[in-house]
Amino acid sequence: MIRFFKFFPFKLAPLFKFAPLMICVSLLCAGHSAAFDADDLAKLKKTNHCPGCDLSSADLQNANLYNADLNRANLQGANLRHAILAEASLHYANLRNAILQNAILEDALLLGANLSNANLQGANLEGIQLGSTNLSNTDLTNATWRDGCKCQDAECSNCR
Repeated sequence: MIRFFKFFPFKLAPLFKFAPLMICVSLLCAGHSAAFDADDLAKLKKTNHCPGCDLSSADLQNANLYNADLNRANLQGANLRHAILAEASLHYANLRNAILQNAILEDALLLGANLSNANLQGANLEGIQLGSTNLSNTDLTNATWRDGCKCQDAECSNCR
């Protein structure tokens, strides 16, 4: 019988001592980076006022966030499909990779917001304020733009 470990030029036994520690650290780091704060989500649902909250990857599909205060909130990767964000304040909010398909953002304030890689297909963007907003790689296909035009492609370069 050939011994498997004889082919390695180093000893594996010392590495196994640290395996439980490495597993715990990786689980803690992974959980922290991808999850929203449950207290922040509860606060938003109760008050519609949650500036600076961590709502990353939260499921806010069909949420009524009319006139919500989400300034500087982290909504990275959040699901906001069909959400009502009309007249919401999202100054400097992080909406990177957020899903905003068919969301209503009419008259929303998005000054300095990060919408890079977000999906805004079919969203209502009439009257929004976008100064210094990052729209790189944002999908705006069929979104209704500020002047009522419809975007015919992902970048909204063909609006009519």
